[in-house]
Amino acid sequence: MLQFRHFKHFSNLLILFILLSCEDYSALAPRSTVYKFTVYNGSQTLDQGGFVTATANLRPTFLTSVSSDPDVQGLSVTLLDTQGNKQSKEILYSKSQTDTNATRVFVANLDSSFPPFSLPSDLSIGPYTLSLKVIGVDGILAEKTFPFYYLGDAVLAIQELRSYPPGIKPSETAHLFPPAVKLLLEGVVAADKRLDPYLIWYEGSRIIKQGRLAEGAQIILWKTPEAEGFQTIRLELYPENPGTNREQNLIPNVSATLKTAISRNAPIPGLDKNKGPYTSWFRFLGTLEALSDSTGGPVSFVKLGNQEPLWLPGDDNFGLAVGSAHQYRVNKPLLPAAEGTIQAGTVILRYAPYTRDGYGSLFSVQFDNQNEPEKPLKLNLYLENGKTVIETSIGETRAAAELPAQNMQAKVFSQLSLGIEQRNASLLLYNTDNSGESPLLVMKLPKNFSYPGTGFYNLGNSDTGKSLSTITLNVIPEGNISEENRSATNTSQPITAIIDEFAVKLSNISQNPSN
Repeated sequence: MLQFRHFKHFSNLLILFILLSCEDYSALAPRSTVYKFTVYNGSQTLDQGGFVTATANLRPTFLTSVSSDPDVQGLSVTLLDTQGNKQSKEILYSKSQTDTNATRVFVANLDSSFPPFSLPSDLSIGPYTLSLKVIGVDGILAEKTFPFYYLGDAVLAIQELRSYPPGIKPSETAHLFPPAVKLLLEGVVAADKRLDPYLIWYEGSRIIKQGRLAEGAQIILWKTPEAEGFQTIRLELYPENPGTNREQNLIPNVSATLKTAISRNAPIPGLDKNKGPYTSWFRFLGTLEALSDSTGGPVSFVKLGNQEPLWLPGDDNFGLAVGSAHQYRVNKPLLPAAEGTIQAGTVILRYAPYTRDGYGSLFSVQFDNQNEPEKPLKLNLYLENGKTVIETSIGETRAAAELPAQNMQAKVFSQLSLGIEQRNASLLLYNTDNSGESPLLVMKLPKNFSYPGTGFYNLGNSDTGKSLSTITLNVIPEGNISEENRSATNTSQPITAIIDEFAVKLSNISQNPSN
C-alpha cells in the first residue's frame, strides 16, 4: 500500500511536468480569467455598482495589457435594462476594420485610454446594466456585466443626521445622552419627486427601521442602550425599495453615520423635578402615558381618530404632534373639586408652533357644571396668527386674552405656566412665572356654577364642547404633509404644534387682583 501511494504521487508530478512543458498552457484555463477590464465613471469604477448621472463620463478600459494578444480585436459596450433588453446601440472599440453592426470607435492601441461614451439622452431613471465583451477573431473571448442606477439630473442626498432628546436639551454636547432614553433621529434628505426613496436605519449592523420616505421613514424613535460608550447609527438612502436586490448591490445607496455617546453622568432631559411635585406629569417619551400621576391609577392620553401618534423634531428636542389630525384626551378632571369650586392649580405646557403663523388648539379643558350639565366651563389655549390666545366660556359667556410679549417661532419651544384659580364668583388665569403681574384673564361665573370634580382635558382638540362621536378629524397620510398644508393660516391644519412636556400640579396662587 505504501508503494502505491508513492507511485500515485510520482504520477501526479509527471502529469504536472508535462502540462507545464506545453507550448501554450494558457489554453487550459478559461479565457475570461485572462482579460481584466472595467468601466470608469469619472475616477471611480462601476465594479461595485453605483449611481450614474446625465453628465457622467463613462470610459471602458483594459486593466491588463492585450496589445501582444493577436486574438483580441476590440471591446464592446451594450446598455441593457433589468430584463436584458438593449436600450442603446452597441459600441465597439476596435483596432481593425472588423465588420460589425455596432457603432465602431477606432483605437490605434487597445492598451490606451478609450474615448468616453454617452448614455441616451431620453434614458429613464432606474437600474441598468452595462455589458462589456472582449471581441476576438472567432467570437467573444470574455464578458462581464456592470450594474448601475441611472439618476439622470435627479438629486438624492442625505444632507444631515440629527438626534433630538425628549424635553429640555440636556447639555450643549448634542450627542451625549443617558442610557435608556428615547431619542428622535432624523435624516435630512434631499430627493427628487421622480424618485420613491427608501431608507434603512442601522444600529451597528442591526436594522432598527426601514421604509419609504413618503411614509415618514426619515424620522424614527430610538432608545439608547443600557451600556455606556459610543454607538454608531447609520442611515442608507436608496432611490427606490431595493427589495431582494439589496444584497447584490443592484440598487445603490448613499449613506451617513451619526455617533452618540451614552453616559450615566449625562443630565436627564425634562422639567425640573425640584419644581414639583406634579399631580400629573407627561414627558411624551415616545408614549402617551404619564411619567407620574398622584390621582390614582395609571393616566394616559387616548388618541381621537385613527391616526397613530406622530413624533416630530423641534429646534433641539422632539415632542408629540397635535392638531386637527392628531387629537388626544384624558377622561379625568384636570383639577380636583373643593365644595363645588375648582382647587387652584398650575398647568405647565412646553410647546412649539409647527408653522410661523399656525392656527389651532393646543390644550383645552372641560370642568363639568353640576347644576347645569349642558353649560360646562371650558378653557381653550390655541394659536392664532402666531400668537397664543386663552379663551374661556360657559354657556353664552366668553372671555379671551392674548399672552403678552410673544415672539413665537416655528419649531422653537416655549414654556407656559398657567395658573388656574376660582375665587368667589370668578375664574382667574395667571402666568405663574411672572407672579407680580396682573391676571391674564378674569371671567365672571354664574352664581349657580358648581364643580363636581369631573371633566376631561385634551391636546389638539379643536372644540371641547363636541362629543367624541361628532368630532370631525381632518386626516392626512403621515409623512405626506404638503407645503400648502404647512403654510396655510387660519384654517384647521393637520398639525398645529409640537408638545414635549405637560404637567399639572396643585398650587397656592397668592395674587390679589381686583374683581
